[in-house]
Amino acid sequence: MLDEWSFLGFLTPPLFVPVFLALLLFWGVRRVMSYFALYRFFWQPVLADIAMFTLLLWAVLMFSGALPAGGGT
Repeated sequence: MLDEWSFLGFLTPPLFVPVFLALLLFWGVRRVMSYFALYRFFWQPVLADIAMFTLLLWAVLMFSGALPAGGGT
């Protein structure tokens, strides 16, 4: 059964915290990329944003221990 966390009386799914952390990191990385005009190197900046958020969410989940480390058989 899936667990839910109670936060100030609201039931939130467990994925809420990692998504929120990844979103904060994403906003920071996006500001840096905009400041240094790095988006000019991408053909579709929106696709780069989606990929960047996906990688940041994966990193947050890996470092929190929510995902198993690969390599096993």
